[in-house]
Amino acid sequence: MVGTWWWGRWCGAFSSGEPSADGECDGRDGRVTPELVTELGRQALETTLLVSSPILGLSLFIGLAISALQAMTQLNEATLTFVPKVVALFVALLFFLPWMLNVMTTYMSNLLMNIPNYVH
Repeated sequence: MVGTWWWGRWCGAFSSGEPSADGECDGRDGRVTPELVTELGRQALETTLLVSSPILGLSLFIGLAISALQAMTQLNEATLTFVPKVVALFVALLFFLPWMLNVMTTYMSNLLMNIPNYVH
């Protein structure tokens, strides 16, 4: 692998362009560490939970309210839970979508802007 042209180009992105005797790039170490991968994964999961929590929370609340209503009236109809959930989630999406897009755009822009910092 050491003598191939792409390895030299890869090393050139992070150092002087010449691999050392052991096949590693000299100069700056451009490796992605396990800690960095763990941190990026944590940030991705945190953003996912943050963005999905309003919709999931509302769905849970509507489902519990409809289930309580069905238990009180002994009316067990499957579409009775489906239609109010769909309507409520559509309204919630209209309300929360700008915020959700802002959170996701901020996360992605921070991720993409920090790529040079991740390889140092």
